[in-house]
Amino acid sequence: MAHGILRKMAAEEGLDYMDVESAGVGTYDGYPPSTLAYQTALKDNVDISDIHSTQLTPELMKEADIVIAMAMNHYDRMYSLYPENFHKVYVLKAFPDKDADDSLSVPDPIGLDEEFYKSTYAEIKQELRRIWPDIKKRYQEKLGKQI
Repeated sequence: MAHGILRKMAAEEGLDYMDVESAGVGTYDGYPPSTLAYQTALKDNVDISDIHSTQLTPELMKEADIVIAMAMNHYDRMYSLYPENFHKVYVLKAFPDKDADDSLSVPDPIGLDEEFYKSTYAEIKQELRRIWPDIKKRYQEKLGKQI
């Protein structure tokens, strides 16, 4: 859901060329979003039907400018797998700080009810709105121009 939300935020500011990707440390490639994830996002006019699960790879980590983990266990796993690229990794609710703990994890709604999905979606969206100015600034600095 975060992928779709962030992609929409970028497009709304004319930054549709910003490359937003999502990948997981404990997933297999090619799975579509859950029905509840799709329905929840679509109610906010965020279409995630074209997003499929992708395993996080060394290549994706190397190419990424910023990697945002939803939860501490993902953050910790990225540290163990990719210590050379760990400087790029943040927990969403701690960003831009590197210090985080389990209390800052966004709960995974998989297997839970529609209300839990709505709550998780709202939490992710709120956090992405909070960090958007920083993300946009970093992107601007990378491109070396005013956006």
